Amino acid sequence: MHSVKQSDSASRFVRLLTGFDGNVTNLLEQIVGAPIQVVDVRQHDIPLPAKSVLYDHGNRTALRRDAVLMSQTGLRLATARSHLALARLPPEVQGALRCGTQPIGRILTRHRLEVFREVVRCRLLAPTPGDADPPSHSDDDPVVERVSQVWRDERPVMEITELFTRICLGLL
Repeated sequence: MHSVKQSDSASRFVRLLTGFDGNVTNLLEQIVGAPIQVVDVRQHDIPLPAKSVLYDHGNRTALRRDAVLMSQTGLRLATARSHLALARLPPEVQGALRCGTQPIGRILTRHRLEVFREVVRCRLLAPTPGDADPPSHSDDDPVVERVSQVWRDERPVMEITELFTRICLGLL
């Protein structure tokens, strides 16, 4: 089990994620030195409030939840929750995103979609009350959160929240 007191690793990881606006799956594969697997846990369409940057009158967004695992061991490195404004994307990209079998970054690259990813927030998650004893933590508890917006043609098309586990910190 990796200690909660790994603030140096956590701080380095937050700095790395804050300055990195690319494909996180590729980044994790480089850190781990092995293939990463993305498992689509759940996906469904939802309405969004009008104040959301992804809101289009009359269009729903897809909510996709994924688990990012080390292929060889099945250890969970991260989870991701993505709101996708599918109507703003080409049909072939919509289909690939709905399949849920590939990481979002790889889909965008494979389809040569020109996008800009803006890191909106990246932070250490505060321990919950009573979490002072490091052994009480699970290695797959989220400890770092990164929220990004993906833009295409000057409009946001996705908002992605990634929660990285203690296991990631132990790999640095």
